[in-house]
Amino acid sequence: MALRPFRTIPLRFRLRARRFQNKIQKRLQPRYWARASARGIGPAPVRHPGDILTVPLHPYAFVGHQVSGWMAGYLWARDLEVEYVGSKIPGDPDGLFAFSAGAGSVEARKRVIVRLPATEDERTATSLDILRSHVNRARKKRPGKAIEFRLPLDHPRFDQVPASDALRSAVMAGSLGRELQRLEASPDYVAVHVRRSARENDIGPDTHPDRWLDIDWYAELIGRIRAVDDLGQVPIRVYSLGPPESFAALSALAGVELHLNGDRDQDFVELSAARLLVAAPSSFSFNAALVSRGAVLARAPWWHHIPDEGRWVRMNAAGLFSETSVKRAIDVSLELRPRDAEER
Repeated sequence: MALRPFRTIPLRFRLRARRFQNKIQKRLQPRYWARASARGIGPAPVRHPGDILTVPLHPYAFVGHQVSGWMAGYLWARDLEVEYVGSKIPGDPDGLFAFSAGAGSVEARKRVIVRLPATEDERTATSLDILRSHVNRARKKRPGKAIEFRLPLDHPRFDQVPASDALRSAVMAGSLGRELQRLEASPDYVAVHVRRSARENDIGPDTHPDRWLDIDWYAELIGRIRAVDDLGQVPIRVYSLGPPESFAALSALAGVELHLNGDRDQDFVELSAARLLVAAPSSFSFNAALVSRGAVLARAPWWHHIPDEGRWVRMNAAGLFSETSVKRAIDVSLELRPRDAEER
């Protein structure tokens, strides 16, 4: 076991090199665009039988990061009209997410590999056109051949909400799909995710001030949630990692239960099943919010899009939110729940 870190050094070096390369390509995106537009972008790609798109997932990232990478590939494939064959989630050995692979993945055939360049996310207008130009050019150069298009490592996607149905379907088909159904049919509760370190020096007030929210911040937020008429008596569950004494200010509040250091996958489905989920600045609880059919309260801005409509409510850095918006989100979530009867 002691030799294991040394064995991973070559892979870790390659991952850092890819990230550096991606960073340079993004800086040069205006030049990429100038060259691509000079060649002519051509029409939007049409789905070509046999072509697939894949995405590498960071093997050492947390599962939330890896799932976000899968969803980014899913959405870029949809825009590019290419069959998506998502990678296996390295951090999901027990099959919490049963992503269905594209039809091309079951067809054993030789494909030409074409690596797509790194671009900014979809908010930059030229990103999609640059990727389209590479897809079109590769098909012109290799007529009649099946192609595997590969996105770069950690290719960004800001708005991942459109992938929520695919993510929910993956959880429903996974190892805890029935457990999620059971929890959603159980008595209501509010789930609050408090992001804390899962590894040494993973996150802290000094290293990640943009992601670290202290316990007093959460205590004040819970007080504001309690003031919402529909939530005054609903039990509140706090999910996190660490010793109970670190959360004493929360456990002292009436109706608050601590759920600490639990099974990761079970915590995920319990977050997803809540009547109201308070998502932390964390891919883990953000993904749970995408899977959920309940109301979601999330702090914005963040590195992914946080909607402020339907069952989603934004709160600001101070944890302030509109009570009217929370009531709207709860009403919308109650309308969505009956749709899931077909899933059961």
